[in-house]
Amino acid sequence: MLKNYKSFFLTAVVITLAACSHSPQQVAEQKLLKPRYGHSAISDGKLLYNIAGSDRLGLINDIEVLDPKTGKQWQLGVTVLPRRYFGAAFDGDHSIYILGGNSRGLDRRPVGRNVEKVDLSTGKVTIVSRMPETAAFVSAVSMGQEIMVFGGIEYKNDGEKGVADAVAYNTVSGTWRKLTDMPVARATRAVVHQEWVYLVGGFDGQRAVTAFERYNPKTDQYETLAPLPQKMSAHSAVVSKGKLLVFGDYDQRDLTYSYDFATKEWQQTKIGYTAARHTGAAVVGEQVFVTGGNVKSNDSFLSNMQQFKF
Repeated sequence: MLKNYKSFFLTAVVITLAACSHSPQQVAEQKLLKPRYGHSAISDGKLLYNIAGSDRLGLINDIEVLDPKTGKQWQLGVTVLPRRYFGAAFDGDHSIYILGGNSRGLDRRPVGRNVEKVDLSTGKVTIVSRMPETAAFVSAVSMGQEIMVFGGIEYKNDGEKGVADAVAYNTVSGTWRKLTDMPVARATRAVVHQEWVYLVGGFDGQRAVTAFERYNPKTDQYETLAPLPQKMSAHSAVVSKGKLLVFGDYDQRDLTYSYDFATKEWQQTKIGYTAARHTGAAVVGEQVFVTGGNVKSNDSFLSNMQQFKF
């Protein structure tokens, strides 16, 4: 395990996009209650939820919460299936859905099919469905009554292979429907902007990729966009103020990029990002959070909770 956790301390950091002209803003940085990577960071618009993942003891089954307004942190008081490298999404109402991922021990191969619903209004966790196919490193987003799940990695006897599968789970009817496969089979990061789903970068089972597309749920079709300037995998991504922000890479752990939806251009950014991969990222209000992660395959479990205001 990293030896320098005790050197982390609350501090004011000045963070701004390299291309921004407005005055930088100070944001206080906190630590996670428990170091973790391969987890999911989810926002319900008011609170930040860091879900499951892995630490030095193995897979985690808890959920920790942060209230950005007060700085208060606490454990949610419920447990979920221990897993990492999974997808999760807030349904826009009062529930978080957790799908896919590695679900047993530190072996990356066992993959869970159970879909969990965490009802934030009642504090109950229930298994509501099973995924049609199994995959780790899936990415999930919420649109209307559906949780859409894209890509991932499946494990074969001869190694890992990216999958192009895309499916949607209807949270009202409890049914699944098949979506058109992604143009590039891979584990990726999906985000939503103006009723489109954007799929950025990823890992195809052999190498990182620069692929970048957007998916139109109305037509069930994809549009290929300008690729990432550099290959990126093991990254996290969010949308904030008209930009897609991408954090970290498996090899270049301090690499960050932004994509301007208006100009349709990529730009490498210098925002003071602390090197990390396999992080979780979410937006609460005007603050962007990038949490946890690691910097190497073994003995690396970060408690960072990086906060940016653009």
